[in-house]
Amino acid sequence: MNGDFSGLDDLFTEHPRVLSGMTEIYKYWIEEFGIDGFRIDTTRHVNMSFWQSFIPEIRAFAASKGIENFYVFGEVYDPDPNNLSRFVREGKLPAVLDFGFQSVAQKVLVENGPTRLLAQLFDQDTLYETDWSHAGLLPTFLGNHDMGRLGHFLISQFGADADEGMLMKRARLAYALMYFARGVPVIYYGDEQGFTGDGRDQDAREDMFPSLVDIYNDNRLLGSSQSTAIDNFDTNHPLYRTLVEFAALYHRHPALRHGKQITRYVKDSPGLFAFSRKDRQSGKDVLVVLNTASDADSAEFHMDGDIGAKRWVRLMGDGSVAAKGDGASVTATLPALSFGLWTSADEE
Repeated sequence: MNGDFSGLDDLFTEHPRVLSGMTEIYKYWIEEFGIDGFRIDTTRHVNMSFWQSFIPEIRAFAASKGIENFYVFGEVYDPDPNNLSRFVREGKLPAVLDFGFQSVAQKVLVENGPTRLLAQLFDQDTLYETDWSHAGLLPTFLGNHDMGRLGHFLISQFGADADEGMLMKRARLAYALMYFARGVPVIYYGDEQGFTGDGRDQDAREDMFPSLVDIYNDNRLLGSSQSTAIDNFDTNHPLYRTLVEFAALYHRHPALRHGKQITRYVKDSPGLFAFSRKDRQSGKDVLVVLNTASDADSAEFHMDGDIGAKRWVRLMGDGSVAAKGDGASVTATLPALSFGLWTSADEE
C-alpha cells in the first residue's frame, strides 16, 4: 500500500532488463522532446552499477542527437563530500546536488560558525575532478522541499521576533555566497518572495497563488508583511530584486560562472571570508569578500602573485579593498553582515 521505499516503488535496478528498459525510456524523452538534462531523485538508493551503465549511455545518446553537455545531476542526501563525490567518480554522473555546500553555508551564515568551515569544504573540491566533471558543475542551494527553506532556518535560529533587517542581511549574504562561489546556483521557488515555511517535507511547499493552507498562511515572511494567503508573484519584493541583481552580475562576469576559485582569507570565528575567481580563458579576476560577523571586520591577506592588482574597482556590495605595495596583498574592510565584489582597475 505504501510502496517499497517511503511510499515509492523500489525497482529491481540490478536486473539487466530493468536497466535496459529504464535506459530506453530516458532515451525516448531525449529524442522526442529534446530534453537537455535530468534531475534524478533518490540517486543514493540505487545500485552503483546501474548508474555506471545508465549515465554514459544516455549522455552518449543525447550527444548523438546534437545535445552537447547533457546535464544530469543526482540527489544524494548526504553532506559529506566523500560520499557525494562517489556518485560522480564511480557512478559517472556529471554532478550531484551539493548538500555539502548547503550544510556548511547554514553552519556559517545562520549558526555563526567559523568561516574556516567554508575553506575546508572547498578544499575537498578535488574529490569531484574527473574527465567528465568538476566541482563547478555542482548545483548549490540553501534549502529545499525536504529539509526546509533558508528563511525557516534563520527564524528557527534567531526567533520569530528577530529583527527584520538582520534577517534580510543574512539572507542576502547567503545568496551572495551561493551565486558567486563555485557551483551552479539554484533558487528554491518562493524563496525570492521571502517564504519561510515550517521546515521538513511538505511544510515547505507553499503556494505561489493565494493559499488555503493554514500551516502556510500563519508563517512570517522575510522582506514582506504579506502572507501566503494572497498572490505572491511580486517582482518588487526585495529578495526578488536582489536575486535579479546577482544573476545579472553572474552572467556579466565569466569568472563567476567558470572561474577557478582560490581561498584568500578565513577565520576561526565569524568574520571575513575572501576568495578570488579567475576566468580560465581571459585571465580576468574577481575578488569576493564576505563578512559573516555582527560587527565590522578588517583583514590583510596575500594574493599569492595570482592577481597583483594595484587598484580595485567595486562591482557590487559594501566595504573597501585596497592594494598594498605591488598588489601582492590587499586590505579588506567590510561592515557587519555584508559582502562585496571587486575587479582590478584594468578589468573594470
